[in-house]
Amino acid sequence: MHKAVALATDIIATYRLTKLVTDDKVLEDFRSYIYWKFPRESKISYFIGCPWCISIWAAAVIFALRRIDPEIANIVSGILTASALTGVAYTRGL
Repeated sequence: MHKAVALATDIIATYRLTKLVTDDKVLEDFRSYIYWKFPRESKISYFIGCPWCISIWAAAVIFALRRIDPEIANIVSGILTASALTGVAYTRGL
C-alpha cells in the first residue's frame, strides 16, 4: 500500500476507533461499568469519555500494528476506515 494511502486510512481508522470507545452504543456497557466503578470526576472516567485522550492510544495501536504486521494493519485499518466513511455518509444522508 502506498504510504500516503496507508497514512490516510490509519488516520480515519483512528477516528473510528476513538468514536467506538467514546460514543458508540456497542461499548455503552463498558463505559457504564467504568463510570460505575470510578467516580465521574476521576481521571479514568474522564479518559474514557475524552476523544482527545482516547485518540492518542487508538493511534498508537493502529500505528504499532502497521509496524508489526503491515498486512494485518491494512485489513484492520481498511475495515475501520470503511466503517467510518459509511457512518459519516449515512448520518449525512448520502
